[in-house]
Amino acid sequence: MGWKVKDPFLHCYDAAGNTRWARHYSTYQYDEFQNMAVSASGTIYALGAQEVDSTYIRSSFLVRMNLSGNIIWRREFHFTGGLDPSDLLILPNDNIVLGLMESYPAWDSRLIVVDPDGNTLLSRIYPSTKPLDYFHKIELLGNGNLLCKGRDSTLREYLPNGDLVQSYFAGQGIQGAFQAADGGIILFGNPDNDVDFYVQKLYPDPILSAWTLQWEKTYALPNLNFITGIVETPSGDLVMAGSQGTDVFGSWNGLLIRTDCEGNIANYAPCLPPPSAYTLFPNPNSGFATLAIPEDVAASAHTVQVFNALGQEVLAVDTQNEDYVDMDLSHVQQGVYFLRVLRAGKAVWDTRWVVQR
Repeated sequence: MGWKVKDPFLHCYDAAGNTRWARHYSTYQYDEFQNMAVSASGTIYALGAQEVDSTYIRSSFLVRMNLSGNIIWRREFHFTGGLDPSDLLILPNDNIVLGLMESYPAWDSRLIVVDPDGNTLLSRIYPSTKPLDYFHKIELLGNGNLLCKGRDSTLREYLPNGDLVQSYFAGQGIQGAFQAADGGIILFGNPDNDVDFYVQKLYPDPILSAWTLQWEKTYALPNLNFITGIVETPSGDLVMAGSQGTDVFGSWNGLLIRTDCEGNIANYAPCLPPPSAYTLFPNPNSGFATLAIPEDVAASAHTVQVFNALGQEVLAVDTQNEDYVDMDLSHVQQGVYFLRVLRAGKAVWDTRWVVQR
């Protein structure tokens, strides 16, 4: 496969989604933006990677742009084995923190701080203690320290000068982490089975001067589940967003979950697309299933009836203006049941419901 030209671009939109300006930057044969941030004064910073020849050894660059997307300056960062960008963070004093990864041979992490003019103020290297443990995300803590999430399963806190304060090993892959309103740390990710996901709450122990685990929840929902982000509400509840699918190569839908302040699920809603046909899924199941009603008739009154092998009705559900109807047959024995859907009193769809436990 030949070496290809790749240039970065940046688009700016107003609050209504209309394009204000679009910029295409053609500076090297292979450039790409990977992260960006905007300062309180409106200055745009973009962190990216470049390849200057066909060796595929990458270096990192940082550009500063004005509000019109015009480049003010560009700074480059090189390392013999390659230096890949991970994340950037703008500090309250307008300095910029960069998280980088030395690609070869040890996958070490590098922390660089530059001032608004691009001058390097700090450069620290942290040897990797395990594979894939390089910096992945950087957050600013309330005490002014830096919270750095490793690509694998380690969370670390650093002083502004780069000295390590403490570290925490989650024991499983960390997707993200942030500081909660009460000062604790919320972190989340997917274990190796790629089916469940977990959330942990850490809290600083004033005696041990270290993070301690306050609580941990592992969520076993149907199918494959990946959580990509969590936000905290003013009341302390957690809202999680992600995706859910039946298999790695199958179709995936959005997933939205709300929990209380201790991670207990209050609402769980797969964000499914509007259905085009009557469908019962999953099927077979353990007694819990969802009926999909076609979007064009969802506004009509429907009755769902479920019968056992003797013709006895074991469930009846009335619904209207709903695309998806959750149903519960957990009170019956396993076996084959017959489901009938009536629209405006007329039978429109029949299927078998297989309950397996």
